[in-house]
Amino acid sequence: MTLILAIIPVLLLIILMAFFKMSGDKSSIISLVVTMLIALFGFAFSVDNLFYSFLYGALKAVSPILIIILMAIFSYNVLLKTEKMEIIKQQFASISTDKSIQVLLLTWGFGGLLEAMAGFGTAVAIPAAILISLGFKPIFSATVSLIANSVATAFGAIGTPVLVLAKETNLDVLNLSTNVVLQLSVLMFLIPLVLLFLTDPKLKSLPKNLFLALLVGSVSLASQYLAARYMGAESPAIIGSILSIIVIVLYGKLTASKEEKARKSSLKTKDILNAWSIYLLILFLIILTSPLFPGLRHTLENNWITRISLPVNASTVNYTISWLTHAGVLLFVGTFIGGLIQGAKVKDLFIVLWNTVKQLKKTFVTVICLVGLSTIMDASGMIAVIATA
Repeated sequence: MTLILAIIPVLLLIILMAFFKMSGDKSSIISLVVTMLIALFGFAFSVDNLFYSFLYGALKAVSPILIIILMAIFSYNVLLKTEKMEIIKQQFASISTDKSIQVLLLTWGFGGLLEAMAGFGTAVAIPAAILISLGFKPIFSATVSLIANSVATAFGAIGTPVLVLAKETNLDVLNLSTNVVLQLSVLMFLIPLVLLFLTDPKLKSLPKNLFLALLVGSVSLASQYLAARYMGAESPAIIGSILSIIVIVLYGKLTASKEEKARKSSLKTKDILNAWSIYLLILFLIILTSPLFPGLRHTLENNWITRISLPVNASTVNYTISWLTHAGVLLFVGTFIGGLIQGAKVKDLFIVLWNTVKQLKKTFVTVICLVGLSTIMDASGMIAVIATA
């Protein structure tokens, strides 16, 4: 009976969303209320513990998760506002006419970079939209974008999943990040091959597809492993994606036909750098505040800190935010400066930010409820019951 009670919140959430087609925010609110009632009456959880455990979960949801999601979508919306996303789109179209290279570049390279920088569906939506604009079928575009996104999701937006896991389990971030990369190592070769095969399934193309998959996979694995081991969770997917883009572009240029090589792109280097300024600035800030520069990181981590202590289960849980190394703050600073470089006004940027907040209001409700729910399940003993069973 205890096991049945413990598993009800998870099953209820699945049933409401999968079978009743209820929206995420409504499903999460209902599931949260049911979880609270089960904790109170089924697990003898006190009202005080219930309140503070939910508050702790809500705080964890706001930072780092929701702040990063907000600033990530903000960075994308600024690119739309300044119309620099069109330049990025043109750049991809001008690199190669080889459909395999286009798909791999957009889904694995650019999609991986979007997942690493922004997450939250941008890594599927944007590459798929560009692929459709290049003439690919919508279902194919969505399928390859989803498949490519599988590996990049492990580090999510600026390493959020790994950072949260390290915090919750008290595991060393560098060690955890390195092991995540090793777990993904086979997929780094397999997924590019699958993408290439889906684009060009002809048998005569198999040697080319195998070579390109091995090349991209090797670059991804080596760069992500080194970044994870020496820099942490924030940068492996970003650096791996950028180097993959470079390798795929070079491969496309080297294998291009004479006609393609003779055709010059109308885009100037200045325009390309301007279009990429937001992502380049974000990358620069992430590297600057990473463990690669321990002295600077230590100084930043120990200034402008928010500390909150909450009493849960007769002990104290500590919630700490180091704002100067916070990934969401880095995203905001990089996006804001990049937006100004791209010609946006300060007022326009704040309007875009406010519209992004309104755009994500249901997401805020969903994430706060779900992280609060999981924290209550953990503190009341439900997770322990499920794990034991």
